[in-house]
Amino acid sequence: MAGAAVSTVLGLVAMSLSGDFATAAQKPALLKLAAGARVGVVNLLDPEVTHFHASRQLQNSFLKTSAVGWPVSAMLMQALREGLTQMGLTPVAAVPTEALARAREACFL
Repeated sequence: MAGAAVSTVLGLVAMSLSGDFATAAQKPALLKLAAGARVGVVNLLDPEVTHFHASRQLQNSFLKTSAVGWPVSAMLMQALREGLTQMGLTPVAAVPTEALARAREACFL
């Protein structure tokens, strides 16, 4: 499971480095990184959770967004650290570029 998440993150990093978000539907090229290579982890998540409740009766459906009580960046780094470390890579927190921060909505469904 962690390997799949790492592959997805590496694919997103490759897309952001190339600046080409239109290729997201294509299979990303395999990256070969040397052991000990530093991999940037970019957090594009807001510190909130959104829940949509779909009811049989439309008037009873609702959308609720709540702030979370934990540091999202630390949670993301913890979730990725083990898989990256097992692959011989070193995770490093990275700040998103202004362009990536503006284009972040394209990263989420």
